Amino acid sequence: MHWVLVVAYMKESKLCFYDSFLAEGNAELKNIFRYLKDAHKRQGKTLNEDNWELVRGLDLGKEMVRHALLFHPGVGATHWA
Repeated sequence: MHWVLVVAYMKESKLCFYDSFLAEGNAELKNIFRYLKDAHKRQGKTLNEDNWELVRGLDLGKEMVRHALLFHPGVGATHWA
């Protein structure tokens, strides 16, 4: 099974790309960061690229992802397929 997960740590200004095949996800991170910038722009805010860290090619393992989805605030067990 192959999976990817991107987590935006807004307070820490960090975007992390997790991939079960350890791909770096350069294009994916750039696209998601562009989405975050556009979302801030629509709200009349700016997002300073220089303050953000993009972390690539991390692997948590399937069980850690399941744990994160089940216990993250606002995400219930019904969201896990």
